[in-house]
Amino acid sequence: MKVIINGQDKILEDNLSLKEIIENLNIEDKVMACAVNMDIVKKESWSSYIPKDNDTIELLNFVGGGWFMSREKGDFAEKRAISFLIDLNYMIIETNFYAKKLGEIDIVAKKDNIYHFCEVKSANSFEAAVQNLTKSKLSKIKRSVDYYLQIKKLDVAFCIDAIIVNDDSIEILENITM
Repeated sequence: MKVIINGQDKILEDNLSLKEIIENLNIEDKVMACAVNMDIVKKESWSSYIPKDNDTIELLNFVGGGWFMSREKGDFAEKRAISFLIDLNYMIIETNFYAKKLGEIDIVAKKDNIYHFCEVKSANSFEAAVQNLTKSKLSKIKRSVDYYLQIKKLDVAFCIDAIIVNDDSIEILENITM
């Protein structure tokens, strides 16, 4: 079976589970998260998940206190955040809305007729992720939200939330601009 693991072509034995693939690569103690074709596979499912021919597998780990491949890490954190919101009965309206030079809104979601503009932050600790929510970042988010509401011609109740993604947990901080 041919797969791509972290951008490199690999030929593997058929019917290996993700757990077996990781063990065969001798990196089981380093892998913290896994996605197949950009879909998150929960750690408890690794032993039963069998990748298919031509799947793209991303194995993420820590390097020097941070994650390797920061864009991939960001994409992975956003996927986890989207799944988290869906599990909490949010409707995902849009992702990665680019507000010209103002910035980007990671996730636009809706629940109980309230729009939630979500900034996703990930780090190896809750505190480190929260520290990345600087005054400057919040100002850009507010301007991006104003732009979004203007171009979409929306007059709705809304709040700006942060979703903090760590190795084993996800938390939502609601209405972070108050």
